[in-house]
Amino acid sequence: VALDREFEIRKPSGEVRSAGRQIGRRRLASHRAVRDTPFSSEYAARIGRGETPGQSTIVAGVIAAAEAIPLLPALQSHYYLAGAGVCSAALKLLRIGQDGVQRVLRAYLEAAPAAVAASLAIAASDAAWFDPLLDIAHLRHEHAEERLFIS
Repeated sequence: VALDREFEIRKPSGEVRSAGRQIGRRRLASHRAVRDTPFSSEYAARIGRGETPGQSTIVAGVIAAAEAIPLLPALQSHYYLAGAGVCSAALKLLRIGQDGVQRVLRAYLEAAPAAVAASLAIAASDAAWFDPLLDIAHLRHEHAEERLFIS
């Protein structure tokens, strides 16, 4: 719960926080529809009571823990889902085509072992991001009159 709250606070804009909650809550609901566990059920109840936001990354960890998925496969799965999501959006936004997306995804996945290993070497206290241009873009998009995606 504390980590979920921390993830919520670290999101740069309200729109990004809201999108993370929506994705996390949908992911948890889908998991519970297929195979509910006491752990995932309790976490959903905490979200429902407003005790925790239900950010998507944390919910992925909750599901992995509920299913007793070891850490490394859980991280690799989350890495894949993050890349596949970006590639899916690219199909809608760019003239890249299926073959182009597959090439990008393949290159991304080839980097997975090193990226996951590097993530394990980062102390929780050092985990952060610094990309002011992306933060500014998020804030601008949040107030734009025309938008690419509803979030």
